[in-house]
Amino acid sequence: MGEEPIFLTRAAEGLDRRGFSLDEVEKMIAAGVIDADERFELIEGEIVPINPQAMPHLLMKGRLAWALKSPAAADLDVVQDATVVLGSRSFFDADILVFRANRTRRYVSPEDVLLAVEVADTSHARDLRTKAPRYGAAGVAELWVVELNERQTYVFRGPGTAAWDAPARVGFEAPLAPLFLADAQIRLSELV
Repeated sequence: MGEEPIFLTRAAEGLDRRGFSLDEVEKMIAAGVIDADERFELIEGEIVPINPQAMPHLLMKGRLAWALKSPAAADLDVVQDATVVLGSRSFFDADILVFRANRTRRYVSPEDVLLAVEVADTSHARDLRTKAPRYGAAGVAELWVVELNERQTYVFRGPGTAAWDAPARVGFEAPLAPLFLADAQIRLSELV
């Protein structure tokens, strides 16, 4: 059995770049090439640094995770900064993940994710244009992009359908309920 061929990505200027797989990234971390505490995501084989988290981002993330955890079923995990693997060449560290606990897996898989949340204050373009389509293509059931500057949440549902491409926009004052918890009435204005 031969080695996996080198994977290339193409940068905006048209030049090829060497892409990486999850397995290769884990080996680089083990070898000390990448620091184990370094914050990044793997997007289509490219290692992409994550911005530092400002206080409004941290507060919304923590408060929303708590609001989701309180009424969630006991067999669901609600965690912050969790890695979801979307394939061998992509993984994201979602701000909040709600998923079915499966302790036999090393990482969270898209089919276990009931809700992924990305809080955007400086990452609006990346969350909506880069990450949202990949979450949908991987089959994540629901994605919220909580846009702090606009004070609205982009709600993506129905992965693999036209509905995913046209997210609902819910203002912070309006009630918001995840699919897995239809009776919830979360108002993000109360969490800011």
